[in-house]
Amino acid sequence: MPPDRKVRGHDAFCAGVSRGGLRTKKLESDVFLSLTDVRTSESNTFEGHAAKSDLSWGAGGYVGFGGAVGGGYEDTDIGKIVTQAFMVAYTEMVNNLGGIDVGGKAAAPSRSYTVQTATTLRSAPSPTGKVLRALPVGLVVYPTGTKDGMYWEVADDNDNVGWVKNDNLSASQ
Repeated sequence: MPPDRKVRGHDAFCAGVSRGGLRTKKLESDVFLSLTDVRTSESNTFEGHAAKSDLSWGAGGYVGFGGAVGGGYEDTDIGKIVTQAFMVAYTEMVNNLGGIDVGGKAAAPSRSYTVQTATTLRSAPSPTGKVLRALPVGLVVYPTGTKDGMYWEVADDNDNVGWVKNDNLSASQ
């Protein structure tokens, strides 16, 4: 359009168009979830894929012009496909890591003990065993079930496993 020509309302009006035919629409999404154990730096990646193909016959037309605003990404076709791909990856991750116990049964030990006298966690059931860490008063530990005389093998909340003399412990409430 030449720069000296002004656009008037009727110049911006679009004429009607009619067309028909076979249309295909394919939407795909690939999602990757990466899960890293910060203690061991072990990393796992899980992939999810979703696709949707639409085949339609259409005929129609339009007159004028207009627009639509609003809606969220999750309400769009591609948003739904991305969400589906994410759910596939998430499900793979949960299944790979042992699943979720939907029965509500806890995997924690049935009994815990509290350190009553500051002591040490050792690598062997002996006062000469290598010290793994100090156990402060009030720390909760969980017996593994293995015993050797006065020593119990225990685990703490950080998954440190070692031996402690049982006379330094008392049953937790």
